[in-house]
Amino acid sequence: MGERGRTQKSQAAASEKKLKPHARELESKLDARTRELAEALEQQAATSEILRVISSSPGNLQTVFETILANATRLCGAKFGTLNLYDGDVLRIAAVFNVPPALAAMQNVDLRRPLGPDGLGLTASWMGAEWHRPGWRNC
Repeated sequence: MGERGRTQKSQAAASEKKLKPHARELESKLDARTRELAEALEQQAATSEILRVISSSPGNLQTVFETILANATRLCGAKFGTLNLYDGDVLRIAAVFNVPPALAAMQNVDLRRPLGPDGLGLTASWMGAEWHRPGWRNC
């Protein structure tokens, strides 16, 4: 290889070295956009499914609530979820999705709680832990 070949090779290596950080930045931006697009498509699919259930189940709110909760749980990356409704002066469980056995056992318990003067509050026992918020009382 002659002098000219070595010079060209050296220049090519220098150019590549300069371009690597820019290429990494572009790749990072592309990955971010790909994730955003995938998330938008997931949300669109979830919305489509919910609208399909609403149109095919007029008057069947339970199916709609379960579909909303299943999609919301999946989109949030959660393992399980509950959907609660404020019904006049009572907060009640409207739907559950993939709940752990300890929580599933509580489904038959009346979990409706009246709202106190300070807003939301709850006394709940679950897996030996208790959480209490002032203004709440057991029904």
